[in-house]
Amino acid sequence: METITTTKDVCARSRLYTILPTYAVADEVTRGLLSVSRIVRPEIRRLMAGGTWPTSIGS
Repeated sequence: METITTTKDVCARSRLYTILPTYAVADEVTRGLLSVSRIVRPEIRRLMAGGTWPTSIGS
């Protein structure tokens, strides 16, 4: 995703922070461009929801 790339670039070039999933920054962390920290308090929970879209109108 372009916005994730931009967010990582901005954080790598500054002293800013962001919250991204580990898989999104794994390569940059391995190369020493970014670092990660675990957020303990407050606990952050992710809620995922799914849905479907009707295949056609009127069905």
